[in-house]
Amino acid sequence: MQLMPETANSIGVNPYNPLENILGGAIYLRNQLERFADYGKYAVTDAVAAYNAGPQAVINAGGVPNYSETRQYVVNVAKNYQKLLQMMNGAM
Repeated sequence: MQLMPETANSIGVNPYNPLENILGGAIYLRNQLERFADYGKYAVTDAVAAYNAGPQAVINAGGVPNYSETRQYVVNVAKNYQKLLQMMNGAM
């Protein structure tokens, strides 16, 4: 996880403490999932983009903003999620 100091402060965690940083990142992602829950079939994609670029950037763009870093982040998260699903299905 990598939280900006202002974001970490708003959640109430110390971004320089590894455990708090991980917990804060999970909380922040959950917050974005809740915020974008009503955004239709791309709600999770928009929430992941908001985790990276900030929720206002997603709102302003009407979806994943046209930032190369954010677009690549969303692709990487989706790829890792698919790998995790494959691993879980292979273990069954």
